Amino acid sequence: MSNFSSFFKDSALKLENKKIVVSERFKDSKGKPEKWEIRPLSFREVTQLRAESQKKTSIKAGKRSASIDIPDDDKFRLKFAAAATVYPDLHDKALQDSYGAKGAEALLTEMLTSAEMDDYTDIVQQVSGYDMGLEDKVAEAKN
Repeated sequence: MSNFSSFFKDSALKLENKKIVVSERFKDSKGKPEKWEIRPLSFREVTQLRAESQKKTSIKAGKRSASIDIPDDDKFRLKFAAAATVYPDLHDKALQDSYGAKGAEALLTEMLTSAEMDDYTDIVQQVSGYDMGLEDKVAEAKN
């Protein structure tokens, strides 16, 4: 009989939250850049976010047309980033009100510049283990 104890939940290593400076524009009371806290997302959470990030499009084939769902990558990345953000609390009403935003995703789009958002969404995905692109994986497999 095999010993599967290393696969039990209590034996699995826990993925840690990471604290990073997302923007030099947010300073603490001592003038140092504020660190944001990011948590890794589970497969279940990511699957749910993907399902929520679909958009409908129409396709035509001759005289027939159909409506299908296709992935909206920008919406997915934004939802992913908002769900993974622990600090600042993007659900805080006072913080949302200060930017005139309603909801965590809207708040992120108001808080960060376009370049900051691109960097942040990349970092957030890395924290969840998406640190290697397809091209990198193919290159690694060839070696």
